[in-house]
Amino acid sequence: MTHEEYHEYENFIQQFKSITLNLWYTWDPEAQKLVDVLLSKTNHELSSYQRFNDLSEDQRQELFRNTHLRASVDHVYRDLQDYLSRVTWFDGILDKYPEYESLTVNPIAFLCAEYGFTDWLNIFSGGLGVLAGDLLKEASDLGIPIVGAGLLYQYGFFKQEINESGYQTETYTKIEPERLPLTQVRISTGAPLLIEVTIVDHPVYCRIWQMDVGRIPLYLLDTNIEENVREEDKFITGHLYGGDQDTRIRQEIVLGIGGERALSALGYHPTIFSMNEGHSAFAGLEITKHFMHERGMRFDRAREETKTKLIYTNHTVVPAGNDVFTYDLVNKYMGPYLIGLDISFDELFKLGISPIMEPGSFSMFELAFQMSMRTNAVSRQHGEVLNSLYPDRDIIAVTNGVHLPTWIHPRMQKLYDEKVSFDWSCSVEDYDLWPQALSIPDKDLWEARTFVKENMIKNLNADYGLNLSKEAMTITWARRFATYKRADLILEDIDRLLRIISDPNKPVQIIIAGKAHPKDTEGKAVMKRIITTIRDAKFQGKIVFVPNYEISLARTLVSGSDVWLNNPIPQDEASGTSGMKACSNGVLHCSTNGGWVAEVDWIDKGFLLKAENTANDFYELLEQKIIPLYFARNSDNIPTAWLSYMKNSIAEVCSKFSTKRTLKDYFNNLYTAAFHKQH
Repeated sequence: MTHEEYHEYENFIQQFKSITLNLWYTWDPEAQKLVDVLLSKTNHELSSYQRFNDLSEDQRQELFRNTHLRASVDHVYRDLQDYLSRVTWFDGILDKYPEYESLTVNPIAFLCAEYGFTDWLNIFSGGLGVLAGDLLKEASDLGIPIVGAGLLYQYGFFKQEINESGYQTETYTKIEPERLPLTQVRISTGAPLLIEVTIVDHPVYCRIWQMDVGRIPLYLLDTNIEENVREEDKFITGHLYGGDQDTRIRQEIVLGIGGERALSALGYHPTIFSMNEGHSAFAGLEITKHFMHERGMRFDRAREETKTKLIYTNHTVVPAGNDVFTYDLVNKYMGPYLIGLDISFDELFKLGISPIMEPGSFSMFELAFQMSMRTNAVSRQHGEVLNSLYPDRDIIAVTNGVHLPTWIHPRMQKLYDEKVSFDWSCSVEDYDLWPQALSIPDKDLWEARTFVKENMIKNLNADYGLNLSKEAMTITWARRFATYKRADLILEDIDRLLRIISDPNKPVQIIIAGKAHPKDTEGKAVMKRIITTIRDAKFQGKIVFVPNYEISLARTLVSGSDVWLNNPIPQDEASGTSGMKACSNGVLHCSTNGGWVAEVDWIDKGFLLKAENTANDFYELLEQKIIPLYFARNSDNIPTAWLSYMKNSIAEVCSKFSTKRTLKDYFNNLYTAAFHKQH
């Protein structure tokens, strides 16, 4: 190489590394396409950053010599720089309300036990983590000054396999943070920045890793370091939701108390702490202690000040989703922490006694509520349930949403660019744009949907050895195998179901996917019953189970299916978001009326299932409505009535159920209230 060529080569390498070091590339279609082209022949289970670093010098130079790829890297790199510097929604807020400028210095801290961005960073188990990831991505898009904190689990959540008996087995892959697009935070001398928390009678040290999510820094605490002599301390950040109750409470001490200390050590003094579930509720005690020491306050007065800084989001009323600990366990771990709080242990324990939890137990939900200025539910219906359980409390609803650029298939994004608005994905006020979806020409919409579906079928058949048909109407049930979600409901009358889906002129196929929590024996039993049932020859080519439901598979299914099936017990479904993702792609929703679903009038948009005799209602809907509607074609073989449903659904869901709307609601109804309470 000449000196000039070598300079261009180094620039090419640095540009591509910059792209893969920021998770922005995972939700920008052009950046995704570039990464896929450059690294198509490498291990997809690794991060793009790691895959690029693993290339040999000869392989990198071969890529560099492709002038088209070199130009693409330069173009995407400039897009990233433009994204990071463009004017945002929050900039517009500052123009109107300059007092919020202080949030750019003392931002909003977002605390969560799990984050779902990609499969290669498997530190999430399901909807809670994926929502947290979507919220941070949207905060970046909107420019809201948020900083995230969580835990970097050594082994994360499990990879799912199904054994010969149809039972779920779990395997874990160790995460190597040094090989991921994570930066270890260091002090001025170059040594790692460490924070410590006390566990019973000794310090536990945490190093801190930074991940860039667009404009948003996410800091992940990691106890797997040599400074921690005890193996049990190193393994606090071992498995997500693994181990026993001792492990869980230690994780939540590190997340809540350690998370607050980490942000402080990094120079942040958050105006507001937004707790995404109760796992981080111990942060409230740490903030209270600060007020006591810095302002000479008594505990009760300091707790009132703490409330002005804390917002708590509850995601479920199901007991299994809300951590509770025994008196003795809390006393063991939090008793030593009372030094400096100037209260007795019994006074502390009372903060976690919930009227709806088992007597004598300490509820992290209750502690989070008692330490917060405001608690919010994640749908209107969920808010009604919480307010009925806690009639003396003011709990508001902020319905969940999804990050549309992440979940809408690139082919559908291209269609929306052309037919809805060229800037739908970056427009800060997009509510008025989505009715344009009603005017998308049938031919264009059907061509796009057909492309996406056929792509899904081709990939599933190749990756899992299936024999799915692109001609069959495809129904998908995919989510966590909690029993209240009733994965096996469709098999209530097997003979009837087989008759319905076996018409050769109107073929139907059903895809089932999802994981059960490793300790959820009932959920595993439901999964085993389904798998052993559909292994029978009479179900071949009609119902399939696809293992290891993670983000990449979810993106495939929510974009390529025809019908998205959701049949939980309505009052147990706090929100749900998979149906939002599906509808944004034009997939029609068939659901019981729980969570966010209750906020939509589904006439000519989707299909509601009755709460009673739900299985029978599903069979009747299939026979009388869904299948006839899908297979009713005009002379061009286009299902015009079905497409009308699709357009109505896209317009409704994309305009009302994005994280863009959710985060604006958080800001306008929760964060600003806390801000003004302090000022």
